[in-house]
Amino acid sequence: MTPEMAAYVDLERALRAGDMAAAQAAVPAFPHGLDPYTHVPLLSLAISWAPVDCVRTMLAAGADPNYVAADGFPALVAAALSGRPDRVELLGVLVAAGADLAARGVNDWTPLHAAASVDDPEAVALLLAAGADSSLRTSIDDRATALEEAEQLGNTRAAAVLRGGT
Repeated sequence: MTPEMAAYVDLERALRAGDMAAAQAAVPAFPHGLDPYTHVPLLSLAISWAPVDCVRTMLAAGADPNYVAADGFPALVAAALSGRPDRVELLGVLVAAGADLAARGVNDWTPLHAAASVDDPEAVALLLAAGADSSLRTSIDDRATALEEAEQLGNTRAAAVLRGGT
């Protein structure tokens, strides 16, 4: 195993356990910068694996909620698509830290498109309350708004919130 891969494994274990000291021991640049093995922003990995309190601590220590997402998953898009049971809380932490509500990700989706695509009415409501623009369209594929995406996918709960319902 290469040293970079070993650091990645140690980082994953530390983040999953919520052990910030072990995460810093694995990657001395923690919480800034990129993982030396995958070259993914450390905050991106935390969004995937770490408890919300760890993400909050990383943001307070200066991790950038608007990191360059070469993989197509900016912070809010990654959180919305994560499937985590605490994803709405995570979205709230990222929004409070200044994550870009209009950041474009995979398929040119905004975070609102991502939340609508997984039929997550709570995430949709949080993003709208934070100021997400429901009129934004993707610039590829169907050039759809989040509501149109939700309707095309049969995601009735997210569509209802996007229409102004509950």
